[in-house]
Amino acid sequence: MTVALILSGVLLLIAWMWLRLAKREVSLPPWSTLEIPELAEDESPLVSVIVSARNEVHNIGRCVQSLLRQDYPRFEVIAVDGHSGDGTRERLLEIQASEESARRVLRVEFSPRGWLGRSAAFQQGMEAARGDWLLFTTADSYHMPNLLSRAMAYARLQGLGILSLAPRLECRTFWEHVWQPIALQYLEFTIPMSRGVWASDAFLLISRDTYIKAGGHVGAAAEDHAGGVLMRRITSLGYRVECVKAMDLLQARTYRTFQELWDGWGAHLYSLLGAHPLWGATHACALWAWTVLPFAVVVPAFAFGFWGLDAVEGWWDVVLAVCAILAVVTMLQAESVLRRVHRQNHLYTATLPLGGLCLGAALMAALTRRAAKEGGLVSEKCVPDADSLPSNEQG
Repeated sequence: MTVALILSGVLLLIAWMWLRLAKREVSLPPWSTLEIPELAEDESPLVSVIVSARNEVHNIGRCVQSLLRQDYPRFEVIAVDGHSGDGTRERLLEIQASEESARRVLRVEFSPRGWLGRSAAFQQGMEAARGDWLLFTTADSYHMPNLLSRAMAYARLQGLGILSLAPRLECRTFWEHVWQPIALQYLEFTIPMSRGVWASDAFLLISRDTYIKAGGHVGAAAEDHAGGVLMRRITSLGYRVECVKAMDLLQARTYRTFQELWDGWGAHLYSLLGAHPLWGATHACALWAWTVLPFAVVVPAFAFGFWGLDAVEGWWDVVLAVCAILAVVTMLQAESVLRRVHRQNHLYTATLPLGGLCLGAALMAALTRRAAKEGGLVSEKCVPDADSLPSNEQG
């Protein structure tokens, strides 16, 4: 009896979570449909777009060209090459020398100053920038032509100190479809973007004065998610901040292979969900229950709750029937979120248990690596931090 009630309660909670997600995610109008007055050209400040790139030869051309096609009247593009060894530097030189660089594509050679990674690249790019506003972005992003002008007008209209836009993660391979949507939806449920505690490195728009007052990326260099740290600091200074979804105007392909997904999402989840072994283990178990339990229950629930009522007696008959209903409701809501928000084929709903298992296991692996590192059981070279992950990292 007790086990039956606990199982029903857990399934009811999971169904409620997916129902709430579906209501919030699907009902919100796309950010691109909001009516935002355009800025006049004489009211448009110069924006310096700073792109961080390391071993991004397959992405850097698409990213920079999408930035050069922006319809905003005054901007420059600064690409910071972080010692790439795959031809990224040569590709940037080609773009810089081409006619497409009329908007001033400036290539900055990254030189370490005791702290490495994306934060150092952004800081160095800012030092070469001339703009009153700064847009930090990553080489794996793709920007629609009206994105910068719309974001700049929105930031000025709302009086924001910083505006972060969350992209739609491109999923092209099977494992990308399995991992990415469930990871984003779990984060969005546990840490809503509206709280201003995390931000996307794919799009961080901030005024130069605010950036300097907040200490820039220098103070956040040691953090796994410098964008979120920067946003929290700006909030503490009394500025308004926003992180909104712009999935129809901004895209990013963060990871490609299973190994990149494993290392990247494991480190991200561990950092964003508390960076503590107890919290990490708790969230790993929650991920497994959230994605696996409805599918694990539905088969015996249907088998005994509906098709074989004479095989069970008493409470179990009712409990299994209720469990079946809750499991089906959960699957329908999950399918709605994946299809409408992430534009996935509805058949990928069946891979939710696999995605949850992979994410939970990656989180536990990151937890173990971090615990071993802090305990001095392995050397620094053996433990990948967020900044030493594959170059297609998403903040």
